[in-house]
Amino acid sequence: MILKEFLNLWLETYIYPNRARKTGDAYFYALAHLDPATQNTELDELTPIALQKQVNTLNAKYPRQAQLMYLGLRAALKKAVALGMMQNRPMENVEAPHHEKREISYLTPAEA
Repeated sequence: MILKEFLNLWLETYIYPNRARKTGDAYFYALAHLDPATQNTELDELTPIALQKQVNTLNAKYPRQAQLMYLGLRAALKKAVALGMMQNRPMENVEAPHHEKREISYLTPAEA
């Protein structure tokens, strides 16, 4: 099974029925940022370096989306191993992206 098919199955079977709709939508949107070549890779052919590149590329522009991609891939591929669809967990060797909250500056009453 290719990654894209498994991620859709994972979302439909494990995430949307058991989590808030917004959580499922956040994972769906973040995982949609995977490039087509990665999405069409067989589960057993996924490598940590390819997945790390995906996370790093997204992190350069959208750190929060990269964090959600990392979390979604880690959970989904862990489930794939538990279901016997993969032998190893490539996300174990992928480093989590760093996301720092930005300070929001508000207008003072005088500026408003």
